[in-house]
Amino acid sequence: MVALLASAANKASPDSSSDRLSATVVPFEEVWSRSYCRARETLVDVLSEFPHEAEHIFKPPCVPLWRCAGCCGDESLECIAVETRTIELQVLRVSPILGRTRQEDMKFTEHTRCACRPRRKRLKSERNHPTGAKRRPRHPGSTLPGTATCELPGPGAQEDHQSRLAEVLDPDEAKTVMVQEGRFPLNLERLPGPP
Repeated sequence: MVALLASAANKASPDSSSDRLSATVVPFEEVWSRSYCRARETLVDVLSEFPHEAEHIFKPPCVPLWRCAGCCGDESLECIAVETRTIELQVLRVSPILGRTRQEDMKFTEHTRCACRPRRKRLKSERNHPTGAKRRPRHPGSTLPGTATCELPGPGAQEDHQSRLAEVLDPDEAKTVMVQEGRFPLNLERLPGPP
């Protein structure tokens, strides 16, 4: 019985050596129809559908959904969904912070009909901006993206709170930034590197 099951599994596997030895050429029409734009069952990461739920762990971490995929035969076209439906799937939501696990019905969007349509033109804000001479100069006193400079109220307030400073790694510059914590807004300052 076990040998019979193993034999059946080997025949079903597309990577089995017996298939490679007796492989035949798949005709163009079949290749084209199998690769053309249509809804296909695809494994989709739950967190990619619910990015605001990053503090939770989902089991399973991905779910099978029908999504549009495939080739359109022209680079100016893309395979997109023209009809969708909402389905509910049961998953386990693990809340490590609360130490809780519960089964939950979550709503996902499935694609039911697909079509090849002209590619959307990318918005100006979506394009890569050129670097070099065409970039706008920064205004004096402006900060790098993702950073801010805030002043604490009153003279000498910064010195009073030096004991609350904590080091944080700035991922853009890989330099040390000091963060002022407390009841005042964060105060980010660029400090010279270590001597």
